[in-house]
Amino acid sequence: AYLSEDKTVKVPNKAAYKADLPNKPGFTKDSNEVPVTPPTPEEPEIKKDVNGKEAETLDKRDQVFTYNVKTSVAQDATAFSVTDKIEDVLEFAGKSSATLNGQA
Repeated sequence: AYLSEDKTVKVPNKAAYKADLPNKPGFTKDSNEVPVTPPTPEEPEIKKDVNGKEAETLDKRDQVFTYNVKTSVAQDATAFSVTDKIEDVLEFAGKSSATLNGQA
């Protein structure tokens, strides 16, 4: 496989035969090259909510709330990370967790 000029992955493939002909022992011949272009990997969504909603209005300044970040790992990814910066005006309370396929 190789990366073409247009940044797509190409997988070249060709066939060949080898024959011992009376006048050409060990004769080989290659077919034409037939490249295959796999589909572009999907870019998974990433969504964040607060307490299961798109927005939250707090009743008290010290009220605890929960951010949830949901995404999926791209099938062809060789590395994957999720970051979520907590703004300086907020204080982290509780714990962080992650699940993969529903398992912690």
